[in-house]
Amino acid sequence: MRNKYIAFAVLVVLLLAGFWVYGSKNTNYLSPFELSPTATPHHRVVVKIGEWEVDAILSQTQAEMSRGLGGVESLGENEGMLFDFTASNPPTAFWMKDMIIPIDIIWIKDGIIIQIDANAVPQPEVADSQLKLYPPIDRSVEYVLEVNAGYSEIHNISIGDVFVIVSQE
Repeated sequence: MRNKYIAFAVLVVLLLAGFWVYGSKNTNYLSPFELSPTATPHHRVVVKIGEWEVDAILSQTQAEMSRGLGGVESLGENEGMLFDFTASNPPTAFWMKDMIIPIDIIWIKDGIIIQIDANAVPQPEVADSQLKLYPPIDRSVEYVLEVNAGYSEIHNISIGDVFVIVSQE
């Protein structure tokens, strides 16, 4: 009888360990709209480029900007992340650290798109120090919008297009 209890206890411990390992491996792989909802509330914005609207998470803090879309497995067709540099120093460059999906990086200044880095691809096997950098052509950018790779081409978004924040939550 004692052996049955020991076997049962071992089985329970193994199951709990398995759930813990599985859960810890998958918590980073969420949609951007599920990123740590209990830790910090994520502000959402709707932005418009031409006739197209994008529902985006607003990234304003250093921690949010550092994480970006890293670990996100997918974006909806009209979803993205908007980085707001109006109250902070603009970036020297973006990189694809911890990225799983390819993206278009859209750089905005004075409500106008000034640069598009289309189809920035993840580099999972590359050391951080060797990751490709995507610097802005003008360091005084105010916003950067990340969307699915190909979004700019599909929706004919180009340099000179007007960018507007439609709503903010």
